[in-house]
Amino acid sequence: TEIIKNFGIAEVKLLSSVGSENTYELIYSDGTIMEYPDHGEVARVPFSYEATENSLTLHFSSARFGYEYTKTFRESAEGGLQVDYRIENRSDYDLDVLWAAHCLVNAEQGGQVLVPFGEGEDVDIMFDTVPRFTPGARIPFREEYFSTKWTEGVPECRKFYFPRQAPEGYLAYRYPSGDVLMMEFDPDRISCIGVWENFARFNGAYCIGFEPASVGYDTV
Repeated sequence: TEIIKNFGIAEVKLLSSVGSENTYELIYSDGTIMEYPDHGEVARVPFSYEATENSLTLHFSSARFGYEYTKTFRESAEGGLQVDYRIENRSDYDLDVLWAAHCLVNAEQGGQVLVPFGEGEDVDIMFDTVPRFTPGARIPFREEYFSTKWTEGVPECRKFYFPRQAPEGYLAYRYPSGDVLMMEFDPDRISCIGVWENFARFNGAYCIGFEPASVGYDTV
């Protein structure tokens, strides 16, 4: 597959939507047209892998865009799971990209999402299926928004994004038991924070999506 040589997107069109999976058409300024999946190609392709006694490394080489994508899992010094990423542009052209994690955490009634922002911080409502909030609105953040409570038999999901750069690099979930699951990252490189609440709306799961990102909003 030929590597595309012009990355200036002129137009993006939604081609199809099946369930929660969207496919887009990217129309470049040189006339090139390409189909592209929601959440990017990395989320939809098989990886090669190399396993050692202490680590697992996954690798993908993009024929369309000419980059190499590698991530390695190992136990951290503190006993947690450390994930290291390396994304290298091997083409002769600049490549504008967005990187975002999509870590799903099991939610329980009465749990609490913890973020490095205080009450009153601006937060954007990307979507809301109920809706409890107005999609597209920018509202003052309240900690109660991230208290995981839902009504049985009423599927719902919504996504929040904080427009300001994260002052600290973490997202966490505190269970009713008091146990805390925490994701830490470098806020100078991963500067935006998104949170997805899903209560039986997607695949019948009850979960929180931790979505730290290199830039805002995780759509094409």
